[in-house]
Order: sequence, then C-alpha cells, then structure tokens
Amino acid sequence: MKHLAPRRLLVYSFLWWVILTLLAPFSYDIKPSVQATVLLVLYAGLFIAGTSVYDLYARLHRGDRRGSDDSADVTHLSDRAVQTVYWALAGLAIAGLALRFYDLVVVKNYFAFESSTDFKLNYDAADVGSVSIVSALLMPFAMVLPLMGRYYKDALSRFQRLTGWLCVIGLTVYFVMRGGRTSLTLMLVMFIAAAVLASKQGKFRLSRRTWLIGGAVGTAGALFFVYSLSILVERLDRMGFSVVSGLDYMETEHHLKIDDAVMNRAERSDLAAGLTYTVVSLEHYFLHGYHQFFLLRETFEPANRTWGAAQFYPAAKFLGAVGFKTWTADELQDILQEPAVYYTFFGPVYMDFGYWGLFYCFVLGLMAQMSFKRATKGDALHRLVYPYAAAVILHSSYLNMIQSGYGLYFLLALLVSGLALRIIGLYGNAFRAAQEPNASWGAPAIARK
Repeated sequence: MKHLAPRRLLVYSFLWWVILTLLAPFSYDIKPSVQATVLLVLYAGLFIAGTSVYDLYARLHRGDRRGSDDSADVTHLSDRAVQTVYWALAGLAIAGLALRFYDLVVVKNYFAFESSTDFKLNYDAADVGSVSIVSALLMPFAMVLPLMGRYYKDALSRFQRLTGWLCVIGLTVYFVMRGGRTSLTLMLVMFIAAAVLASKQGKFRLSRRTWLIGGAVGTAGALFFVYSLSILVERLDRMGFSVVSGLDYMETEHHLKIDDAVMNRAERSDLAAGLTYTVVSLEHYFLHGYHQFFLLRETFEPANRTWGAAQFYPAAKFLGAVGFKTWTADELQDILQEPAVYYTFFGPVYMDFGYWGLFYCFVLGLMAQMSFKRATKGDALHRLVYPYAAAVILHSSYLNMIQSGYGLYFLLALLVSGLALRIIGLYGNAFRAAQEPNASWGAPAIARK
C-alpha cells in the first residue's frame, strides 16, 4: 500500500523519466534556466510539503505516530445500497456510451472516413452540441463500475460485474476509434491502483493471481505499443512523410538531436522503420514535458495567466456557454509559443497561476495525502477518487492528466459516484437503524457473512 502514497508516486514518475532519458537515443537542445529549474523544484517541493503537513496534522489530531487517519469517516454499505448505486451508475454509463457512439457514428459520420487517423486529421468541427455535451458527462461513469466491482464484489452478482466490464470495453473501443492514448493509460493506472487498494492489507503476494495481474499489465503494454505503432505509421503516411523524413521533422520541430544509428536503422526495412519511429515517438512522448516546461517558463507572458482555464477547460467552456467571459480553446493555443505539446503536470499550473501555483501545489499535496489515507481506511468516496489522483501523480512528469485524456470528466464522475455511495450509506443506514436499533445494518457484506 505504501507504494501508492502520493510522495512515492511523484518520485516514481520522475525516476521513470530519468531512466528513459538515460536510454533515449536522442537528446534535446533546450537548456533549462536557473529560474525555470528552481520553479519546477518548488512546485514539486510544495506538493510534497503539503503531504507532510497533512501527516503532521493527522499525528497531532489523531494521536497516531505514523500519521494514519484511523478515525476517518468510513461509510459501511449494505448490499442493497451498493446494488442501488451500482445500477443507477450503470444506467448513466450505458446512456452515455449510447449517446457518445451515436454522436460519433451518426452526427460526426465517423465511417465516412477511412480510419481513426483520417478522422482525427480531417474532422475539424468543434465537439459541441447537446448530444456531445451530455454524452461527455455521462460516458465516464463506465469507469466507476469496475472499481466498484473490485471493492464490493461480495455485494454484486457476476452479471452486475460483467455489465461493468462490458461498459469499460465500450469505453475503450470509443477511445481507440478516436485514436486516443492518454485516456487508456489513465484507465490502466486507475485499475492497478484500485486493485492494490482492494487487496488484503494493500499487498500483493507472489501468488497465481499476482502473476496473472502482472501478465495482464504486460499484455496491455504490448497492445499499447502495437496500437501506437499502427497509429503513428498511418499518421506519417497520411501526412505524406516517410519514417526518415518524419524523424527529421521531429528534430526540427521538437528540439531533438536523434542519434545517427537510429536514422540508419530506420532505413533498413519497413518493419525496422516502423518499430524505430514508434520507439522514438513514445520515448519523446514521455520525455519532452520537462524540456517544454523550461521553454514555457522563458516564453510565456505572465499577463496571459489563465486562472484555471488551462487545466479545467471544460469548466471554462461551460461558463462561456452560459454567458461568462472566459478563455476559448483557440485563445489558449494562441498564447503558447509551442501548442499541442505536453509541459508536465506543472506547465498548465504555471499558465493558470504563475507563482501562485506554489500555493496550489501545496493544497493539492494536502488533498492527495488526505484522500490516500482515507482510501486505505475504506472510505467509499476516496476509494473511487484516489485511483484517479494516483494516475495524475504518476503521469506528472509527462503531462497534466487533469487537462488531458478526459481527466476532468473522469474526476467528475468519480466524485458524483463516491458522494452517492456516501449519502445513501449514511442516510440509509441511519434510517434503518432508527427502525431496528439492534440490527447491524451498517456492517459491510463481508463482515456479516
């Protein structure tokens, strides 16, 4: 369980970046300034400070030397409460998926395009309209179902859990049809985090189940590579590039210096070219964020500070739709010297808040540590929310997952679902306890058996 702690995840994210940097067959010509480096360290340091302050608060307030929040308000749920919430969320998820596929296939005429890459490159209409908006809000509830199935498997039937997995498969198919990848990695990390939280004492033992989970993760990684290979090679072809010219373009546009051996390998055969380009692209995908942050710090005008619109753009879009003056998507791109790249988690923080982002990171650290502690104690809300927080932190060296991969929509669905569980648990158990004071209505299913 300790490996899921926010501080550790932040360190693991950076260590993976360091390892990939050492293995990468290319280098960047962006040189970090002292100011940019100090700001980045302060952002991360204030986040860690926030987690430590929460631990200190827990020790002082709870009297626990280890800082664990043993008296966290854990909501125990009856089987009926779990099933009621589960079916309600399943209804929202199924409706969202149906509307989302209708929007993609009928409204956007997806199958008139030759492939997901063709659709992504040539469909330039804004993602607006009532169907698109409603489905974007409802579809992420599909992700909640397998998490609940993991936590409350004794309260749910096999049919119910199967329904959840079918919804997730539908969600995955949608993201694949759209050519997305960040949403898939977000979902994968959430699954792993939830599996750890749901396991006994938060530990995996070297059992057959552990090996099956490891094999599933490895298989997912291999499929992700093959999926990326097909998308990247087709994208090059659609844009009229060969692999070699594509690598040259990456050097010019993304401040890279690719090793000569890589260029030579790309000329050997079509297979070698595709594999080489995919490896370089994926490593660049993971590595360029810090370098782009350094460039952002030197080129971004403080007067263009966006006050939350960069990370929370769906909220800004909603405010704009109801008449408030806010940032548009085009305006957010126009204030960047290099749009459509990642700036780590902290780049959008700098765009939104500048040096006020130090306080923002501190508060995020407090909230992340609180959510982690409460999730480990079985709190219904935080067991849903913290896997998302874990995914955001683990991706922090590469991109801001609040901003990317439908992240904010996932967070909204998880918050609504967790609050529903908490409310129905608290009020339902209180009502039944008043009716039958001696009954153990609040005990979880596993404790009653």
